[in-house]
Amino acid sequence: MTEATGTADASSDPAASVARAPLTRTARFAWVAVVVIVALVVALVVVALTHTTVVQRSSQPAAVPTSTLTDLVGLPTSAFDGVGVSAPTSGLRLPHVEPATTPELTSGGKPLVFYTGAEYCPFCAAEQWALVVALSRFGHFTTLYQASSSGTSAFPGTPTFTFAGSTYVSPYVSFTGIEEYSTTTAPTGGFTQIASLTPSQRQLVDRFDPAVADAKPFPFVDVANRLVATAAGFSPAVLHGLSEGAVLAGLDAPSTPAAQGILASANALSAGICSATGQRPSTVCTSSGVVTADRALHLVTPG
Repeated sequence: MTEATGTADASSDPAASVARAPLTRTARFAWVAVVVIVALVVALVVVALTHTTVVQRSSQPAAVPTSTLTDLVGLPTSAFDGVGVSAPTSGLRLPHVEPATTPELTSGGKPLVFYTGAEYCPFCAAEQWALVVALSRFGHFTTLYQASSSGTSAFPGTPTFTFAGSTYVSPYVSFTGIEEYSTTTAPTGGFTQIASLTPSQRQLVDRFDPAVADAKPFPFVDVANRLVATAAGFSPAVLHGLSEGAVLAGLDAPSTPAAQGILASANALSAGICSATGQRPSTVCTSSGVVTADRALHLVTPG
């Protein structure tokens, strides 16, 4: 997860600069040193928030076919608009809106969407559907892998994706997705850890959802510090027993609880991204589904 800080432009009064005594060589060196130190600090913060310690595993999940990634980008606006934020049988839960005064989370000069979860987690599985669908409205995944939640957890084998090893491209928003645990059982119990948050990333998660002892707040989504989800946007129960293909097929004409839950939650996440991007792109941000979500969330677009 990366957080870039904005820089303030400074101006000077020409008359005052004439009257001011020239800076000594020592003073000039001191100012240069300050600038270098600040730049290094910013760079270290960016690295700390975007990089994670990843543990290699023996086998890589199957890649999501390119055709599927294309289909996700091409979902009709009418499907989103027809749902809005209404999914009465999917256990819809809207994200939390942060105050407009909260510093924006950015990476590479763009708003950053940060996710952390675990592959074994069925609630993460549900949230990943909504997040992948939402992000596919602002860019596209070039690499994404198929996954399913643990067969020993609640709602076993819920079809979903994994962000481990994924890549995402967008002119509007940056994305960092971290899977902390796999579905493989560890020798000591629990699940095998495949990545760990940096101290800066853990601090961000704990700020919005303080962990109790070793409890893991999965799933966690932060949309540029504008919108924060500390739980799945809808119940994984509506995905249980379905294949990935069946879920995808239902998104074009959302008449099922699964499709309605995914699209309603994706509209809410899209509204948060639009708030952070200054309502860009307009084709997404002015769509009735996103506008409906924006009104339901009472979002405020930063000026």
